[in-house]
Amino acid sequence: MACAAYACPGAAGAQAPTWEQLAGGIVVIGSLAGFDESIRDFTIARRGDWGDRLASIGRDYGDWQLTAPVFFGGSALFGLMTGGSEGLGRAGAAVVGVVAGSFANETINQIVGRYRPDQGRGVLAFDPFRGHSSFGSGHAAYSFAIAAAVDEVTDGWLAVPFYGLAGLTALSRVYLDRHWFSDIAFGGLMGYLGGRLGARIASQRLGVARASATEPESRSWLMRIEPVATPSFLGARVRL
Repeated sequence: MACAAYACPGAAGAQAPTWEQLAGGIVVIGSLAGFDESIRDFTIARRGDWGDRLASIGRDYGDWQLTAPVFFGGSALFGLMTGGSEGLGRAGAAVVGVVAGSFANETINQIVGRYRPDQGRGVLAFDPFRGHSSFGSGHAAYSFAIAAAVDEVTDGWLAVPFYGLAGLTALSRVYLDRHWFSDIAFGGLMGYLGGRLGARIASQRLGVARASATEPESRSWLMRIEPVATPSFLGARVRL
């Protein structure tokens, strides 16, 4: 079962991100850096009420202090509801992926030490190990690590909204003038690769297989919720 899902080499959709992908992504991001100033000017000139509202959603979603407890707790509960102990293992693997993606980005972030755009030092201002943390974006890395980790441990539609939120979060950082465009591109890349690899390795160590959208337990998890109505209580009961 685990082999069919994704543990075997050559399985469809099973290939983990590679160093070649990372190198190619860095080359592309390096070319994007030449557009950082023009993208910043374009974005600032088009700020408005709707943009402010969307940016605030992205900013809050990418703040791990606000959303990590919800994601970690929610993934554990969802894993138990849909797959019992194996589902809980998938949730644990996803958490490892999120931590791995965020940590990888944060390490490079501190080493590079790029100034943020709102500090007025320009695109090529760097001061390593002094707390400057623009390259890459921590919000983008964290949000894309969530999407990638969910994508790694599930098979189907579940990761789609997480990728959407990750994209919104990344763009909000440019809109709010907290990062250059190349910062969010690199942060997103590190989050994606770290999230996939971390979740992949953790899944193998825990011996759990990717959840399939075609498995009965994944399609019928709503059947585990039972309404409860008594003279003193109205609610629902979840069968784990």
